[in-house]
Amino acid sequence: MTVLDFFLAGIAKDFILFVTFYRRRKLRQQDQNLREWPLRRGTPGIDWYLRRRGGYPSTRFERVRSRLLPHAARWLVNSRTFDLLLGYLLNRNSRRGRPAAKNGKAGVRRFWPRVKLVS
Repeated sequence: MTVLDFFLAGIAKDFILFVTFYRRRKLRQQDQNLREWPLRRGTPGIDWYLRRRGGYPSTRFERVRSRLLPHAARWLVNSRTFDLLLGYLLNRNSRRGRPAAKNGKAGVRRFWPRVKLVS
């Protein structure tokens, strides 16, 4: 056996270890992705009716639109912006304003009192 044989055996061993650990990492990531997958439940009767009456996109523009709109809607609904937008839409006609301060000092910033340690 020559030095070249030992070198090639080392490279083969390193390649086998790389493939094994890469595969384990890939499987672990897939498992984690599936565990974090958000479960979206539906109402079977309504889903069936909407699928039946929804039709299919016929033009390229309709296919792109039908692919992008649900993703955009899910992104918006899962964001903090949606909470603020919903609050704005629901509360904009409210006659009540922001709650007033109890002691009349709404603009004054209050700090914790300073405590002197005496030893």
